[in-house]
Amino acid sequence: MTSLAVGYRKISSSFKRLRPAAVAFTGLMLSALALVFATMIMRADHNSGAGPAIKRTLPPSALIAATNAGARAFTAVGQQAKLINASLPFDSAPVEAARPFVIGVDEANYPRALLCLRAAVYHEAGFEPRGGRQAVAQVILNRVRHSAFPKSVCDVVYQGAGTPVCQFSFACDQARHRPVAATAWREAEQIAAEALAGYVDPSVGTSTHYHADYVAPRWAPLLTKVSQTGTHIFYRWPGTWGQRPAFFRRYLGEQASVVGQAMELDAATKAAVGSPGVRGVAVVEVWDGKISEEAVRGVYNRGATVRAGDLWNLGPNEKLVTATLIARLVEQKILSWDAPLSELFPDLAPYMRPELQSVTLVQLLSGRSILAAKNEPAFAAALAEGAHPLIVQRASYIEKALNSAKATGKSNSIRDPGLVIAVAAVEGATERSYEDLVREEIFEPLGMRSAGFTVAPRRSAKPAEERVAGHPTLLSPAGRMHMSLRDFATFLIDQTQGRMGKGKLLNAPTYRRLHKPINNAQKKRGQGAFWHVEPSRGAILRMSLGHHWIAGMTMRAHNSEVLIVVDIPEQQNGFEAFDRALSMARLTPSQSPSDR
Repeated sequence: MTSLAVGYRKISSSFKRLRPAAVAFTGLMLSALALVFATMIMRADHNSGAGPAIKRTLPPSALIAATNAGARAFTAVGQQAKLINASLPFDSAPVEAARPFVIGVDEANYPRALLCLRAAVYHEAGFEPRGGRQAVAQVILNRVRHSAFPKSVCDVVYQGAGTPVCQFSFACDQARHRPVAATAWREAEQIAAEALAGYVDPSVGTSTHYHADYVAPRWAPLLTKVSQTGTHIFYRWPGTWGQRPAFFRRYLGEQASVVGQAMELDAATKAAVGSPGVRGVAVVEVWDGKISEEAVRGVYNRGATVRAGDLWNLGPNEKLVTATLIARLVEQKILSWDAPLSELFPDLAPYMRPELQSVTLVQLLSGRSILAAKNEPAFAAALAEGAHPLIVQRASYIEKALNSAKATGKSNSIRDPGLVIAVAAVEGATERSYEDLVREEIFEPLGMRSAGFTVAPRRSAKPAEERVAGHPTLLSPAGRMHMSLRDFATFLIDQTQGRMGKGKLLNAPTYRRLHKPINNAQKKRGQGAFWHVEPSRGAILRMSLGHHWIAGMTMRAHNSEVLIVVDIPEQQNGFEAFDRALSMARLTPSQSPSDR
């Protein structure tokens, strides 16, 4: 018994020493058996006819559903996935190259397409071999041409953004918001530019899918395996759906891409704040009657952050609103465009200087200032009567100004007295205040809820230093109107659509007259009579307003804010036009007494 006990203890001690190795060996054997079993299934699918049968029998809608819903569903990951992927055979047929995809650098679509394609190349394959990055760009452009995917480069790249599953993973995580490696970012832009110039990657053909070799997606056996470059394995749709004739869709551009708009505006605000003299900027885009989301960046002069929905002073752009109000009154036969001052103010006619009597309402609104605003006694006297209602103040101003003033050349002041005189004529004809008329005739019909008639309230990083908006003054129609960028965009959309008979405020002929040049200088610049704002005043307004950006900017040099409308003519990109507008704004003298 003693010897048996001694023997048992020896065997038990040996087993304890061997047990960890035995457990590890057993686990390894089980994993190997599982891997062999999975590999046999994959091979059986392809070699016994099951795989091709699935590809033949699954309709396109089922293939799309399988690759969309299971985009992140993996059979295996890591080393197991590599073995499974290696077991799937490549297609034996020759790789059929895709057709070149070309967007000219001067086309309006180019900046957006380049931004989105560059982001995908960098975030999906930024540190792959160059061939791997070119292959990713080719897959994206292949998708643009195929009916199974969205119609623009940006919408292909960001398909699924905002949902649980993105087609390209970086669009769903925070990768695109992290700092980039400068060299790889520049190389990604170069590869994207080459792809948009017609370069075709020969290795992937008409591939529309890819994945890294360390994951095994469930959809991989459903598609046709084409090639591998770097760590990425590329696939095309099975059958004729993945062959060159299926890639027939004509490229329709990036205009309708909401994602593309957001990307371009974000890049524009970043470039603006990085340019000399600009502290902060907010931009919205209007294209074909639609307003994009507002992109914002930077701060005001007093340190407060620029936010979406902030109010901006219209400055000279208020002429658009005032001219439209008068146009409504003309349609109602309350006023006439060609009425001279002698008719607009009959009681003052006997006392007017002769050169003022023939000045018409059109001339008052079209940039011809008839009185000097600075150091003008009539202004000072009227402003001193601040206790009276605004309509009384303006009547008092007109009585003093037209009786004693001398006709002058063009005024460089934003406080254009010609505009104040036109407004006084409106108030005299209607016996109502300008502010009430604009609210009822323009703001309310268009739903412009943010609009008002004082300098926009100053924003400060210290709430105690913030200034609330003041009361309307005599100068309200000459640069004191404020509103959000979206509300101003709403107004401009009505102007654009109005020329085609779809406006809410005026008849189509009246809109067209509003935008018609009245002198050769305006005609050469493509500017309409009432849209004319001097370039030195920091605004660009042209007759072609189908595509434009509206930007509010805070300036370091002038301690002021500038609102600009950037028209983007057909075949030109927004960046180029926006850069010109920025350069113009940096040369602009202070627009407003606001100092936020």
